[in-house]
Amino acid sequence: TTPTERQVLGRGFYFAPDPRLADFFNGDGPPSSDKKLILARVACGAVATRDTLAQPGDMGGLREELEKPENSAPPVGSHSATSRSRTELVTFDDHAAYPEFVVSYRLPYPCDVTWPDPFGSSTLFKLEEVRQDL
Repeated sequence: TTPTERQVLGRGFYFAPDPRLADFFNGDGPPSSDKKLILARVACGAVATRDTLAQPGDMGGLREELEKPENSAPPVGSHSATSRSRTELVTFDDHAAYPEFVVSYRLPYPCDVTWPDPFGSSTLFKLEEVRQDL
């Protein structure tokens, strides 16, 4: 998967409710190599859905979109953003998350992740499936 095939929602801090997605972005390496995962509490506030910023393969268009001021902030009236598939959350303030644990892990084989397609099908957990009300 190339960076422009991923769901880029703006210049911010990305969080995933499903650890398999975080592992996917952790990069490829030998299956037996040690990896780290940060478990964080995230104050997301009002969450708005945002479309991806560029079409797959359009790296120049993506860079141009990321430079726009409106893509370094949440959508108007919200505090954070999510994709249409709701498999990730983006905050735009560096104080919206608290890293609570760092987990070291090693996988004997690669994770099986079905990347969300434009119609929203995915094997990944969605935001509404893992919310915790305080």
